[in-house]
Order: sequence, then C-alpha cells, then structure tokens
Amino acid sequence: MIGKKKRKVRIELIDRISDLPDSIVGLILSFLPTEDAIRTSLLSKRWRLAWTSLPSLYFRFDSTKSKHIINDDSSSFAWFVHRALTLRQRSPIDSFRFSAHLVVDATLIEECIRYAIQHNVKELKLRVLSKPRPVRIDSGMLSLCRSLTVLKLTCGIRDIIVLPKTLGLPVLRRLHMKNFVFSEKNYNGDFFSSCPNLEILVLCKCMMSPPIELKVLNIHVPQLKELEILHWRCPWVHFYEQSISVSAPRLTRLKYEGLITPLCFKQEMSCLDRVCIDLCCPGSCVTVNELERKRKTAEKLIAMLGELSSVRSLTLSLKTVEILSSIYKLEERESCIFCNLRYLAIKAEDKRTEKTIPINAITYLLQSSASKKLSVGFPRHHPE
Repeated sequence: MIGKKKRKVRIELIDRISDLPDSIVGLILSFLPTEDAIRTSLLSKRWRLAWTSLPSLYFRFDSTKSKHIINDDSSSFAWFVHRALTLRQRSPIDSFRFSAHLVVDATLIEECIRYAIQHNVKELKLRVLSKPRPVRIDSGMLSLCRSLTVLKLTCGIRDIIVLPKTLGLPVLRRLHMKNFVFSEKNYNGDFFSSCPNLEILVLCKCMMSPPIELKVLNIHVPQLKELEILHWRCPWVHFYEQSISVSAPRLTRLKYEGLITPLCFKQEMSCLDRVCIDLCCPGSCVTVNELERKRKTAEKLIAMLGELSSVRSLTLSLKTVEILSSIYKLEERESCIFCNLRYLAIKAEDKRTEKTIPINAITYLLQSSASKKLSVGFPRHHPE
C-alpha cells in the first residue's frame, strides 16, 4: 500500500546470565574445576569476579587438560594456582581438591594445604605426585585445623606424603587413604585414635613397612561405623608377621577386598549389620604352591568370620567361596555360628555366565547360621 509507514520493531537484548541470583551462579560454578570457573569471567560483567567467592576449589594437573590457560608445564600450573589463591576472596572454604597426575613441586602442594587450613576447610582431597621431595604435612600445620571433616589422601607413588605420627583432627568424620605406607616414622599407635569422631575409614592399597619396623596396625576408634580395607599390600613372606587390630564397638559395616591379612577384633561387634568380603588368592610364590596358599587363605577367612558372629547380612564373592572350598572335608568341620545372620549372598561378577558354586562351602555356610529363617541370594553387586 502506497504511503503506509513501515512499523519499526524494537528488539531488546536481555542479559539473562547477569540476572541470575548469586546462589544460582555459585551453584553452577561449584560443579566446575577452578580453571573452568575462572573462564566464566568472560561471559559477562556480572560473572567477572563470581569465582573469587566460591566455597569450593578444584585444581587438577594432567595430560588431558585444555591449554587455554595453562599447559603441561608444571611451572605454568604453579603460577596459575598461586595467582588464583592470591585473587580469591578471604572467605571460608567448604571443599579443596588438588589432583596431580603429573609431577609438581612439593612446595606448591604444601602452599595449597596451608591455604585451605587457614580458610577453615571442611573437605580436603589430595592426589599427589611431587618433586624433588615428598609433601610434608607436619603436626604444626594440622594443629591449626579445627574444621576438617573429610580427608582423602592418594599417593601417586608410595612415600610421597609424609604425615605426623598423630593426626589430631578432632572433628574428622571420614578418612580415605590410598597407596600409603605405615611405618615407625608416621605411626605410633595413636594415629587413628587421635581422631575421636572418625566414623568412616577407607584404606586402599595401603601396607605396613617390613615387620622389623612395624608388626601391628591398631585401628582404635570408638565412634567408627564403616571400615573398608581394599587390596591391602602384604607380601606372602610376611603374612604371619603382620596384623591389623580393630577396636570399634560401634562398627556397622565392614568391606574387605583383595589378599587377606590377619585381621583381629579386640571386642564383640554387636552392632555389625553388613559384611562384604571379596578375596583373591596370592599369586606365584616359590616356597608355597597354589593349593596350599588357598588353604591358608581359607583358614584365615574362617578365623575372621568367627569374630564376626553378630553380622546380620553377609555377602561373599564367588572367588571367596571357591577359596573357602579348598579346605579338605570342609563340610565336616565345626562351623562358626552366626547368631544374627538373616541374609547370605553369593556375588558373581557376571550373571550371564554359568557358574559352579562349591557345595561343600555352601553347606558349611548354611550350617553356620543359628537362625531358622535365612535368605540366600545371588546379587550382581554388593547390597547397599
């Protein structure tokens, strides 16, 4: 139509990212590694300093990292971490994670630990590979830490983290240690008992130094509720020279995987609810043949089960049952009595493959229950 004016359409550009409330912004950034959280400062003015008040920090150094900010050079990574800690606001830290899959300087890791402790960290998780010396966490450093509830330590190689003989963490509730070596240098019997509120303890791929230095590892924790000992390192030549002594009257859950180590309980486990055991037989040994290794492992297993008589739910892997069956005339032996056992599970790794379960081991286990009502199942995974 001639003479008709064209209507102008006005388009408003709305910055919805900048309009997000602080709580949402903080929640989004909390799921990101610190490097990625810093990148978000480019999104808008509103996000420029948002990362500096985050209650969670996560630094990772590995060969798969993007090289927009840092690269595989440890000096560049150290500069980035130091700069991030310098620019961050002096607010408390809920969670601090440091994961190094490549070697970094021990001084950098110690700086991060001090920074986290000085800012009242609640969860501290470290995976360490350091040079030119181990990372040292001394008692003076830990004495300042009165807020730590979760501590996870993973040694990239053994003896890369040096700890004091006494942790002395009064509010610590969860402790995970992986690839750690206990010796007279870092253990005096009070290592765990100095954490009076410890409820969950996980020891994965840990070991004791040769028995000339340390023979018994005492786990004396009155409040302990869950204990996991996974793939404990114990050379067969020292099998009868070392042991783990547990004093935990409130223990409700025990999980044991890998090679069996002499494990003894100093008192009756009346609160014990669930026990999951997945054993494997020691590998090649010059002095002891395979059948004898199986039988000795089975004898230790029976001794362990005898101290867990109050358990209510027992899960054994099929490999564990096969090891148990190696004892000659097992079904004729006097069974250890489970006074509270209500559920027995045999766990197979693959349910799609047909498995043969040794009847002598099953007979022995069924005879061990004092209950007239015992449920037997075959789950794919351990029941939780």
